[in-house]
Amino acid sequence: MQYPLIDRNVLADLRLIHAFFNSGVMALFFYQAWLGITVRRARLAGGGYAPARSQSASEIRSDSGDVGLVRLSGGVRLSTA
Repeated sequence: MQYPLIDRNVLADLRLIHAFFNSGVMALFFYQAWLGITVRRARLAGGGYAPARSQSASEIRSDSGDVGLVRLSGGVRLSTA
């Protein structure tokens, strides 16, 4: 049996594809870590769960006003008011 069993040109292409795939996975990993840090900073700063801007209870409620999230000091709870 002769090594390698796959043509060297095909192996070079597969190595390149594998490198791009790994780079994409690594970029998504760092993006997820960045989102986690952003959410953690927002929670520690006393903001809500959305790091873009802090919302009051009246802004969080749905348009119909029947169900929404109301912020408490320790977290959020579901409100039916």
